Order: sequence, then structure tokens, then C-alpha cells
Amino acid sequence: MTPSEIKRLYHIVKVQLEYGLDELMPTHQLTKAPLLARRSLFWMKNQHPDKPLGERLRLALQELGPVWIKFGQMMSTRRDLFPPHIADQLALLQDQVHRLTVSWLKRKWRRRSVVQLKTGLMILTSSH
Repeated sequence: MTPSEIKRLYHIVKVQLEYGLDELMPTHQLTKAPLLARRSLFWMKNQHPDKPLGERLRLALQELGPVWIKFGQMMSTRRDLFPPHIADQLALLQDQVHRLTVSWLKRKWRRRSVVQLKTGLMILTSSH
């Protein structure tokens, strides 16, 4: 893994733990190692224990960015797979997500420049 991939993986795990999404992992033989690893990251606590699980999942997906939001939007169309308290929160990703702005994209993608076209479409370009 490259340093940037390790950094991204760390960010994903950090967001998962800060929103308490590790409680979604079932107790099973296959999940013993990840659950043990979770306990070793004891300083990364759930920062939102007062919020319901569905809301924490939605907020975590929003914090992780556009690809994760799209994943949540796809999951929201499968109400047969999720309990109502999660499906209702995922459905909010369909129409109640903050718009991406050029400044947000520039902060997230420091090594790339963002170009906004007249149509409103934003393009990431390499700065190298």
C-alpha cells in the first residue's frame, strides 16, 4: 500500500469508529480478528452515542464523501435488506445531502486542482 492509501484507510476506519459503526459487526468466528483490532484502538470512541444507529450511518457516509454517499443512496433503494430505522436514514441521502462546493473539493483533494465548468460540473485535474 502506498502512503496515501494507508492514510485513506486510516480515515475510513477512524470515521467508522467515531460514529460507532463497529457495533454492526456480528460476533462470529470470522470477525474475531477485526473485533480484537477494534478493542486495540480504544482511544477512538463513538463520538455520537446519543444518536440512533441509522443516523450515525448516514452521517458517516456523508463525512466519507461522494462515493460513499452514492453507496448509501444505492443501499437506500433496497428497503427489503435493512430495518426501517436504517432505511429511512439512508433515504435522506437521496435528497438531503449538502452540495459539493469547489472549496470542499480543494480541501479534500490538495494535490489536484478543481475546475468548475459553466454547466456546474466540477473536474479534478492533476497539478503535476
